[in-house]
Amino acid sequence: MSKKAKALIIVAAAVFLAMAGVGIYCRIYYRLVRVTSVSMANTLIPGDRALCGWNVGEVKRGDIVMFKLPTDPKVMYMHRVIGLPGETIQVKGHRVFVNGGELPEERALVRLTGLEEPQSPVKIEPKPQGAWYRVFYDVDRYSDGDDFEINPAVKYGVAASYKIPPDNYFMLGDSRDNCMDSRYWGTVPRDLIVGKAIMIFDSSAKGAEGRLFKPLE
Repeated sequence: MSKKAKALIIVAAAVFLAMAGVGIYCRIYYRLVRVTSVSMANTLIPGDRALCGWNVGEVKRGDIVMFKLPTDPKVMYMHRVIGLPGETIQVKGHRVFVNGGELPEERALVRLTGLEEPQSPVKIEPKPQGAWYRVFYDVDRYSDGDDFEINPAVKYGVAASYKIPPDNYFMLGDSRDNCMDSRYWGTVPRDLIVGKAIMIFDSSAKGAEGRLFKPLE
């Protein structure tokens, strides 16, 4: 065998090993997760596939994370981190208060019908200073100020402020009028958080062609 042929074999083997290593790394640390719920619409809608990192690291406010449901660890949810360990939180209608101060969130009003595809907001409220993500409310139920009904099914952080236990996180869906979240079943322990959503990798949802490789924020 010539020296040139040997060199080509060595290069091919090196490329193969590198590609195999990358494949193994991606398989261990990343997953493509199919979205089946409307609880995060319009940020994530059924049919989207989210690229999730399995090496979660630090959990920060605003992160979209995958976690095992505290009341049934066999069930996986994907929500946004709103409250951190030790903080006091209260959800008053369409406003969220952390340690007594209002959390800056950009709010968009949509109709709850047709959340299986991207919705054009009926109205987008002025973006507060410091807001870096958008949440969605039902335009037919939306009211300004503190004129709102308290759903008797909610138990945490609505009728009164709630102190988040150590090493726990308060989660809310971005579709605030159409999700089951920490208001209903409480906070999520850190050891139940298994992944962090990074981007929409692709989508089979109707009208979602522009969502390919869309970063999540």
